Amino acid sequence: DRQIEDWPVSYVGVRGDVIAIAVALGVPLPGDLLPDGRAVEGDGRPGNSIYTSPSVRYAGRGIFTGATEFTFEGRVMVGQTVLQCRQKPGSYVAQRETLRLRQAWGVTVVCPDMLQQNQIERVTQERDTLVPEALLVRVFEPGHVPDDFESPLDEGRFTHLKWAF
Repeated sequence: DRQIEDWPVSYVGVRGDVIAIAVALGVPLPGDLLPDGRAVEGDGRPGNSIYTSPSVRYAGRGIFTGATEFTFEGRVMVGQTVLQCRQKPGSYVAQRETLRLRQAWGVTVVCPDMLQQNQIERVTQERDTLVPEALLVRVFEPGHVPDDFESPLDEGRFTHLKWAF
């Protein structure tokens, strides 16, 4: 749909147990039931909301994505996933980070790729205003978590990242 292509890109960290649901049915809200009967857990932020970000680095933080350990060609690896979505304009409120990074650790620049740190998060209760368009996968060895969840446009600069679309 041409209209959706004009919507801004947003990223949302997705835990391994909800990837298929998020891709097929849309990003779930905390409390939504998974097919096995478990409720989708929130990440500790207030409200029954979906939090997205215009920054893949921010959305890719472990608190949002979790980490899924797996074995590939005899090697134990860890994977994290972020959905790249289009988000309907006017359906969200932009705000500063809610992880309390500034208060807890004195972090003044939460995400270096964002000029406006006070708009690092987008909050919505409207799940049908997010349209997934790509699944970004970061793979790394256990204990070697990369600092950032870089953009596919940065390929070549960060050889520890792999992407699947």
